[in-house]
Amino acid sequence: MKLHNEIIVRHQRPRRRGISLIEVIACTALVTIMLVPIAAVIRASRQSISVAQGNASSHAEVRSGLAWLTQSIREGTVHGYDSRYKAMKLELQNGHVVEVTLRNSQLQMIDGALETVVIDNVKDVAFKPISATSGNTIGIGISIDAYDAKTGSVIDVWTMVAQPPQFQTIDSDTSSDSSASGDSGTSGPSRRPRR
Repeated sequence: MKLHNEIIVRHQRPRRRGISLIEVIACTALVTIMLVPIAAVIRASRQSISVAQGNASSHAEVRSGLAWLTQSIREGTVHGYDSRYKAMKLELQNGHVVEVTLRNSQLQMIDGALETVVIDNVKDVAFKPISATSGNTIGIGISIDAYDAKTGSVIDVWTMVAQPPQFQTIDSDTSSDSSASGDSGTSGPSRRPRR
């Protein structure tokens, strides 16, 4: 019996600890199969984030230029618009009269020889007077279409600036005629009694 037990013991290999080469190859293949789609998702999200940050920075640049222009309008006096509402004359707080217009894809504030770029890469601009029911201009709507420098897409930004009735229109001088005739008009919006 002893011989038989020795033969059986010799043919049995001792158990090795650890993992085999085949197990390593199979594990590597599974991990690779799982990581390829994850890497694609990470790459796509990184690209989306960079595009979003680029759009946000372009949008922020347009917004900051528009905020500066809005502040200049609030502190100054608008003297009029061109016939297409693409430019306006603005008297600044310091007394300088400037023209705010679109020139060479830039919204510029022109004071004689001095040209200040307010917003760059502008496609279109529109200045729309806002009138009350009495006919007085009480504000201005500004719409700006600008190009995103990175993607080339168009950014549409607009705002409204409310002001006391101080505007004059280029086409009509009715406000000066009514004040000369003694017709004071109404000082505010007309109110109707509730029923």
